[in-house]
Amino acid sequence: MPLENLDKLRTQIKRIEGHTAFLEGARKSLPARHPPSPSLPAWSFGAKEVDQCLEHGLAPHALHEINPLAYKDCWAALSFALALASKRASFDQRPLLWCSSRANKSEFGGLYGQGLQRFNLDPARFILIETKNDNETAFVLEEALKSASLCAVIGLIAAPGLTASRRLSLMANKGQTPALLVTKPEDTGIKNATTRWQVASLRADQSLFTTPSFPQLALPQLSWQVALTRNSQGPADKKWHLEFPSYEQPLHKSSKEAFRFALPSPFRNRKSRAAA
Repeated sequence: MPLENLDKLRTQIKRIEGHTAFLEGARKSLPARHPPSPSLPAWSFGAKEVDQCLEHGLAPHALHEINPLAYKDCWAALSFALALASKRASFDQRPLLWCSSRANKSEFGGLYGQGLQRFNLDPARFILIETKNDNETAFVLEEALKSASLCAVIGLIAAPGLTASRRLSLMANKGQTPALLVTKPEDTGIKNATTRWQVASLRADQSLFTTPSFPQLALPQLSWQVALTRNSQGPADKKWHLEFPSYEQPLHKSSKEAFRFALPSPFRNRKSRAAA
């Protein structure tokens, strides 16, 4: 077979497999395995003090590590990851992936439908995958990020090594999909993570979001002490007390803007106690 025909056949095979796309009348090929992501709003916290540390909100094509400060804070870290997913799911209607090994599931539990609704997350949007170990979890996350068809992926995993985290970072960038990796307290950090959030639990405050505009609020709000210890988008070593609303019943679409992070307001107009 002539060399020109062989090259033409190879080009046709690549074209069928979806590796390349061509412009009419041009010989150059453009990578098009993953279609460009639609224009989406910024993935921000809604709290000005936090968003100022991020260039344009959280990077939608990167790894974000969420690390509990101590073992007792593991469940706080999980809820913080779900709150971040809730913010993104409010404007990105694609499914979400939740992946965990059997050991992590037996230790920390799994997702609960009514609990997800308190984050304004539809349980039907979740793809749940249980693996044998953290190596399989890393493989599943990598393939999910590469698919470019998910709103976000959430993984409960021990901090992967340099090679594995590098692969996850590349796939997140290639698939334009964010990864929220909830690691363990003893982990020292993911080298290729764009941000690293160290989370500690705090007592919930019911006064922040309880307003006449949202009478559905009947539960204490989720509350965390959050430290931004790594940030390639701006300054790091910041710490905030963040709160997030928790609803007894799912909200209507018109109330989605209420699902935002906020810093608790200082007490005002408090009468001072008279000296004894």
